[in-house]
Amino acid sequence: MKKPITLLYKEERTMLLITMNQEQFEYDVHSLVKAFYPLEEVKIKKEGELPFLDIKYKESSISFTMKNQKSEIERNKEDRIDTKNKLKREIYELLSLETKKKLPWGTLTGIRPVKLAMKLLEAGKKEREVKEYLKETYLLSNEKLELSLEIAKREKQIVKQFHIRDGYSLYIGIPFCPTTCLYCSFPSFPIYQWKGRVNDYLDALEKEIKGTWDILKEKKLDTIYIGGGTPTSLTPEELSCLLSMIEKYFPIKEALEFTVEAGRPDTMTREKLSALRKYGIERISINPQTMEERTLELIGRSHSKEQVKEAFYLARELGFSNINMDLILGLPGEGKGEIRRTI
Repeated sequence: MKKPITLLYKEERTMLLITMNQEQFEYDVHSLVKAFYPLEEVKIKKEGELPFLDIKYKESSISFTMKNQKSEIERNKEDRIDTKNKLKREIYELLSLETKKKLPWGTLTGIRPVKLAMKLLEAGKKEREVKEYLKETYLLSNEKLELSLEIAKREKQIVKQFHIRDGYSLYIGIPFCPTTCLYCSFPSFPIYQWKGRVNDYLDALEKEIKGTWDILKEKKLDTIYIGGGTPTSLTPEELSCLLSMIEKYFPIKEALEFTVEAGRPDTMTREKLSALRKYGIERISINPQTMEERTLELIGRSHSKEQVKEAFYLARELGFSNINMDLILGLPGEGKGEIRRTI
């Protein structure tokens, strides 16, 4: 017989243990508990100690017990999403009573709130109906309801420009980087080790670009994104070769947006950025990740915070009107102080 889901904690609350009799909604339960107890370690195990929160899956229902609070919901096996949302609301209410706090984003975990609002607006729902649904289903605060809806309306205006039925976005990957970052899981290779294979890669890439154009030439090009890796780890000549082959097959001037993930400030030179501008590219990314020199060295980023600033001002000088900059929270050894200094 399967054991029931049991959420446990030690008195000092340094650890929250979750035991489950089945894996369904495991991520959702874990994420929601973590939202209420952000400083606690949350682990999932098969067995626990004294139950803090006990969740039992039954054939047609799910029951909850937290201290003296008990509740039960109907288990709809035909509608997994409905059951998941009910489960999360019940857990939310129990945790809210226990911690005496509410979460501004309610039960939402692992999803962009705007995506939900957009879907409802596209289905023809009125603003009032969207707010009611998000509040009742996900327990959003009034502030976040207004924010989600406002961004969704702006996004809707942008999306109108795209060819929804017969359009496409083109992604081209350049799998080379100056170095491999400590946290990176993308397929990329240090450029200094693979320099002799770059031309081979570009030759193979052109064949794929041509084949892709043969498939898509009857459709409308909306956006182009060159990512990686680090595209600007290529030389100015190699970048020009890449952009030239894209222009050879695709109508790049018709694209609503053309982005190059420049990324690493230490790879950006006037010559490379000028090559991008020659092909009409106005949007790039310059990603510091952090402005802490010690962390940059630790994670394998071979640039300084000063190089970030220099790359930004150079890009502005050359006419890049849209610059994206990434920061990563939770890098090794960083806390609130480091994050504040970076921002």
